[in-house]
Amino acid sequence: MEGVLSKGRCLILALAIVFFSSSWLLDGLETVNLQDCFAIVRGIEGSVTVAVCTVRSLQSLKQAWGSSTVLWSGPDPCADKWEGILCEDNRVVSLYLVNKELKGTIPPAIGDLTALQNLDLSFNGNLQGTLPDELGKLTSLEYLSIQSCNFSGSIPSTLGTLVNLTFLALNNNNLDGTIPSSVGTLSKLKRFDVAYNKLTGPLPVSTNNPVKIGLDTWPAIEHYHWNDNLFTGNIPPELGNARNCVHMILEFNRFTGQIPESFENLSSLKILLVGNNQLTSPIPSTLNNIVTNGAKGLLQLRAANNRLTGTVPVLSALNQLQLMRFENANLTGPLPADILTYSALQGLYLQNNEIDGTLTIPEILGLNLRYVSLQNNNITGLVQPDPYSAESVLVMLQGNPLCTFTGGFVNISPELCNTTKPTMERAWVSPMVSKNTCQNMICGNRFYLNPLQCRCSKPLVVTLEVRSPSFTNINDPPLWDSFKNQTVTSLKTLTQHETPPLQFESEQLWIRDASLMAMC
Repeated sequence: MEGVLSKGRCLILALAIVFFSSSWLLDGLETVNLQDCFAIVRGIEGSVTVAVCTVRSLQSLKQAWGSSTVLWSGPDPCADKWEGILCEDNRVVSLYLVNKELKGTIPPAIGDLTALQNLDLSFNGNLQGTLPDELGKLTSLEYLSIQSCNFSGSIPSTLGTLVNLTFLALNNNNLDGTIPSSVGTLSKLKRFDVAYNKLTGPLPVSTNNPVKIGLDTWPAIEHYHWNDNLFTGNIPPELGNARNCVHMILEFNRFTGQIPESFENLSSLKILLVGNNQLTSPIPSTLNNIVTNGAKGLLQLRAANNRLTGTVPVLSALNQLQLMRFENANLTGPLPADILTYSALQGLYLQNNEIDGTLTIPEILGLNLRYVSLQNNNITGLVQPDPYSAESVLVMLQGNPLCTFTGGFVNISPELCNTTKPTMERAWVSPMVSKNTCQNMICGNRFYLNPLQCRCSKPLVVTLEVRSPSFTNINDPPLWDSFKNQTVTSLKTLTQHETPPLQFESEQLWIRDASLMAMC
């Protein structure tokens, strides 16, 4: 009995310390170090222990972010279901506070939420300061997104300890300095996005590091997004080892040298963007070797606004290639004879180069070809079908010698050399219009007919931001169906706290018209 009693007294004492310490911690935030919390409850197991430390950490976040977290109320963040917080076994595993108008900095106490698996603070433009080193304590993190905020300073090298991370997005901030080579330890990483910052220096790779880690030691990586920074040096050929990479986005930097021949090994690559740099080499013809699941898989290749050398390469093996942008790239020589017959090609942009010779417009163009821009080159000859019709394909040759030649050259179609600014702004018809079975229905002012329900509806303007899309054909009905479904999902999420909640179904939403803006 004495032994049992002793254990009972010990247990009661421990619970009392936890109970009173919890109250003390919440009332005296400015004077208590979180380490005291762990010291007080060390050796005690159970949810109460975790709750004390968790509440203390979250209260520090609330204090740092001010009234923005006013919906964090009640003594227990798990039982009281604090907004944006998900718990498992009374431990916070997810902190999702996207676009919540948070203000201030990320306090060091963030590092004490050691069970966190998902942390998303994106689209809080008033979050600022530097990213704390304590983020490196969150070793259970799988998803870290702090995009479109206002953070500055360097990327903490401590992020290299987050070995479970699969998603890391720090884009659209004001981060500077170099990328720490320590992040090369993140062997599970699939997406790395640091676009739209002020990052500098060469990209760290394993061959330049004594411990042989770098941005090329990510075997699972699928998305490299480095665009719109101040990176310098060569594009590392080591990146060609990323066989799972789908997006390689390097444009709008200060890279020099060549497009690596090793990129032919990127067997999953869909998007390759290297435009707006200072590259000075030919476009490697070895890109023809990119193979995805037995098909030639590259969809977009953009290398515009460089000082490249050589000619436009033959890329006919890439039978899924939809977009080629090589404008203002210093390319010379004649075009490949069959370039306008590529089966998937929709847009070919080669204006402001030194392309010469004779342009051959075949009788049978590529099935999907819509736009060919060859203005301001040195093309002197033209072979075209007779008669020539430009109804389906807009070919632009203004500023070439053939358009100013005054003797001996006849039968050139005037629309090819039209000096007026062309437009592709033809009337766009929603793919869903064909579903209109409403007979003779007319809607009043400021209302539009919903052909899916034959009812008059008020218009709703929705903006969807799509990063690095792989599609280029906007007239694909399944594409618009997916946009509609995503809009419905987003609207339901945004209105779930309305009283009463907004009730609507997918059929109530249809896309009447669209405005697309491409950021190239």
